[in-house]
Amino acid sequence: MKYFIRSLFVLSILILTACGASKTEISATQTDQPPIPTLAPSPTSPPSATMIVILPTASSTSVATIPTALAPTSTPTLSPYYFEVEDRRILNIYQSADDQLLISVDLFGYYDEMPPIAPDNATIINPFIDSVWSPQGRYLAFMGAIDGPSSDLYLFDTLTLEIRRLSSGPNQATSPFWSLDGEWIVHDELITAVGGQIQAVWAAKVDGSELIRLYDPQGVPDLLGFISPTTYYVFDKNLGGRVILRLVNLDQNSVVNIYDFSAAGGDSLAHAFDPESGAIVFYPTVALEYQIYGDNPGFYLAAPWELTPTLIVPSHQAYSATVFWDKDQGVFITSEPCPEQAGNVQAFTIEGTVSCVEPPP
Repeated sequence: MKYFIRSLFVLSILILTACGASKTEISATQTDQPPIPTLAPSPTSPPSATMIVILPTASSTSVATIPTALAPTSTPTLSPYYFEVEDRRILNIYQSADDQLLISVDLFGYYDEMPPIAPDNATIINPFIDSVWSPQGRYLAFMGAIDGPSSDLYLFDTLTLEIRRLSSGPNQATSPFWSLDGEWIVHDELITAVGGQIQAVWAAKVDGSELIRLYDPQGVPDLLGFISPTTYYVFDKNLGGRVILRLVNLDQNSVVNIYDFSAAGGDSLAHAFDPESGAIVFYPTVALEYQIYGDNPGFYLAAPWELTPTLIVPSHQAYSATVFWDKDQGVFITSEPCPEQAGNVQAFTIEGTVSCVEPPP
């Protein structure tokens, strides 16, 4: 569903054309430059480009939450801060205890007036997708066209009440998410001039010391999950059916392609992973079976200690195949029947040891 929503988001800008002034791009080799303080952005004369504002469809309030796994037992699960969006462009951040307004940020501060929603747009900002609290609740990462005509990544610090810009460039910064340790913010670089293409995936250090171009995706990146505070699995999926599974390590600036294939179904890949060990299981679609794996379709296992996929359970279920991780039993449970135990299905451990178990209810 998440991939479907993001696909609709990209499709909604297929007809956009970029125009207007461009900013100086910060490259990965310019990470020694300090972030630009932006406490009180003042609008300048708007360029000829107009912008699109995607209206929220959910609640207008976002409260910072702390993941249970990262929060000490004495720490409340709700942050003492929350934000609201006013008139589609003003980001108001409050203190929860007394609803005191900490700061107001004009997300479109580069422009004098709010541009109308029109097909000839250059900048896209959705405050409810593009504003994300850090895992510990101290920082709010958000996108804004404050210092230039396109959106950039900004960071608000609830302790110092300061705002810093962490990225800059002529294209759009979108879709941020945090590493589990709260040290990195990953975001996409979107080019609206070529039909909504995501050109690159970047990672910015929260202190502004690093800005890394991680990789150039072949479609819409779809976060699968973290296996360590700074290591995660991600899919790239495009409308043509190409799917790439990557393992990304932010601290090491390492990206490993586990597999890359084109599938007629595109989104019909069964997969599951163990977040503790990092082991992942996937069932290739029919197209992959014959293009890459020949006559050996089935459930494949990969892990950080062995990223080359290994066939564990042969299967010809194709698009009907399913698999999930059962933490209690410590096995991946597949949909492949056990030949010697009627009614049971095959499962296997992260080491690849196969057994027969009861199917899930």
